[in-house]
Parts: sequence; C-alpha cells; structure tokens
Amino acid sequence: KVPLEGWLQILLVAGLIETQLFKDQSFGGPGFAKYGAEPGNFGTGYWGRRIKDPVERRLKLTTELNNGRLAMIAMAGLLIQNGLTGQSPIEQWQSGHISPFNDGQGFFAVARRAGYDASKELGACPPLGYWDPFGMMAFQDKEKFERNRMLELKHGRICMAAAIGMFVPDLFGRFPGYLSPSEGLKFSDVPSTIDAIYKVPTLGWLQIFAFAGALEAKNLAFPRDYGWPAFFGQVGKLKGPEREKKLLAEINNGRLAMVAMAAIVAQNGATGQSIVEQFSSGNLNPFVGGYARKE
Repeated sequence: KVPLEGWLQILLVAGLIETQLFKDQSFGGPGFAKYGAEPGNFGTGYWGRRIKDPVERRLKLTTELNNGRLAMIAMAGLLIQNGLTGQSPIEQWQSGHISPFNDGQGFFAVARRAGYDASKELGACPPLGYWDPFGMMAFQDKEKFERNRMLELKHGRICMAAAIGMFVPDLFGRFPGYLSPSEGLKFSDVPSTIDAIYKVPTLGWLQIFAFAGALEAKNLAFPRDYGWPAFFGQVGKLKGPEREKKLLAEINNGRLAMVAMAAIVAQNGATGQSIVEQFSSGNLNPFVGGYARKE
C-alpha cells in the first residue's frame, strides 16, 4: 500500500538518523565497520539520560541485544503466519486460527476439509490439545492416522525402555558375568552411552531384532492392549474411562521419553559422558563445563 515515494522517504529518514544523529560508523563512509569499544552505544543515552555506570550501561546494551534477537525471531514467525493465513496476528488470535495447518483455514483449508479430523482422538489433551503444527493430518485419512498412531506408540515404547537403560545400569549396577562368552564381552564392558551400539556383537543385535519381531508378530491382534498389568493375561479386561486413562498415559509417557532420549543422545554426543556421569560431575551444560569434545 505504501507508494514508492513513501519508501524513499522512510529510507532517507532512517539514513539521516544513522549517519547524522547516531553517527553510526558501521553504517558507511570512511569509518565503515569501526564499531568502537561498545557496539550499539551511540552516546545518546537512555530516554535522554546518558548512562555513566559501565555495569548499568552493559546491562542495558545486553537487554537491547536480547530484545532485538527475540524481535527478529518473532517477526519471522509473524511474516510466515501471515503469508500462510492471509491474516494479521490479532485476526488469527480473534478467530482462533493459531495454526495455519490444522484447523481448516489458511493455506491448507481445502485439503484439511477433505482429510480426517483427528482432533477428537486419544492423545489430544491439555496443555497442547490437538497439536499438529506441521499439518500432517491435512492430507491423511483415518487409515493413515491409525498407522501413524501405531508408529508413535512403538517409538514411544522403545524410547521408554531406552531411557531407563541409559541411567539404571550406572545407578544400580550391571549384571555379573558375560554378555557374550564367545566374544569375551562382560556386562560391565557395555557403557550407558551411545557407544554401547558398537560394543554389542552382531549376533547380539540379531537376537534383539528376532525378539522384537516375535513380539510384533504375536501382538498384531491387540497392539494397543497388553493388559494391565502388562503381559499377565489381562488383555481386554480394562474398559471405559479407566482403559482410556491408561492408554493416554502411555501415549504421553512415550512422547516424553522420545524427547528425553533425543536430549540424552545429544548430550552424550557433545560430552562423551552418560547421563549419570554428567550429573555426578556437574557437567550439565556440555558447552561451558570444559568436558565437551574438541576436534
């Protein structure tokens, strides 16, 4: 809506402020890229008040930098949302159109109406409610949703077991004896880190996959219902709200475990330590504790 002359006026005023009022040497001219001892400090003060205390001045400049970084991320998000929905931020909030992908509006409106509405399925619960930020259900039917739910459950179950295995051996000890007598590999030789992948022999991995495959084949008839307690012949015993409560707890615990495992693996890759070693050594930040791996 702004005419070309208007943009020229805006750029001219901005340029005069930069070069004449603030005298920003990094903007251009003979002093280009000479930022001085305090980048961003143009000597104009804070609301007309020049800050003489170096500690207070540093705090104000740091605050400005952080606010600017947040604003840059926010503007990128606002522009992307506006491009997808055609609405301003206030219009999106007023219409409840928080995500452009999963509520039947905006860019994927037609496809969303034709897709399967999974907002009433198990797993849509507080605090996020029905959470599909990438609009995966916009082009999927109920059959595809069921497959994705099975994958979510399986990955969640694997990560729940894996997360336990990442810290229990370090806390409570390992089994005595040999994991692989033919390889001379003891249980104590296997670390609680991603390096364990390379310790387990090939035959060990084949046994793991064979056992997992047997479980998959046996439980195709009731993949969501192992009973409660699990594997004790209680299949089909839970009914109604109690059953939904247990299934929802499994979904949420699996989601938490997937996020936790991603963090554990990332931390281990950066520090070379197991999660218990990081806590016991105080190395909770892999970048500032002096433990991070260096090339």
